[in-house]
Amino acid sequence: MKIEITKKAELNTSKWSGGTTTQLAIFPQDASYQKGDFQFRLSTAKVEAQTSNFTKLPGISRVIMILEGKLELTHKNRYTKSLQQFDTDNFEGDWETCSIGQVTDFNLMTTSGTHGELDHAILIKEKEETIILTDSFDTYAIYAFSGAFELNNENQSDLLEEGDIVLMQNAGTKTSLNLKALTNCEIIIARINTNCK
Repeated sequence: MKIEITKKAELNTSKWSGGTTTQLAIFPQDASYQKGDFQFRLSTAKVEAQTSNFTKLPGISRVIMILEGKLELTHKNRYTKSLQQFDTDNFEGDWETCSIGQVTDFNLMTTSGTHGELDHAILIKEKEETIILTDSFDTYAIYAFSGAFELNNENQSDLLEEGDIVLMQNAGTKTSLNLKALTNCEIIIARINTNCK
């Protein structure tokens, strides 16, 4: 299994029409958001405008999770959904979507043949939690939204602090990871399958 940790200081933040966005991971690594030639992309964004229109992204499926604040999403001629902290919404990038609310959110974008889902978990200081990696997904990511924890895998131990992300690919058969919280933590877990039929 390939494990890659990216520290907060290594991440790039850029502006968009409604605020700022930080790319956390993209696959393949030489892919480009602008070209749309990725299988998946993970990012966070700060929505600073009270109302904003989402950029249309044909061929891209999206999952959005609210990290801070409240957001009302309206997908024209489809539905409106109110999101609070850690709520999610799945939608297509070519939908006409607008939002009301100033938030920080977590985003997963996938293209054809790739599927993913987002979840969150709370880690309690000094306690150990086990995360099971199954062969239903070939890629996992854990984002440290707050706090700090140790990631233990076999003989390897790594420290993740607020804003860091770890990407684990080619997990293969069922395996497990141990997370030891050094403080109370909130983490976001992305499960991604890049080989959907």
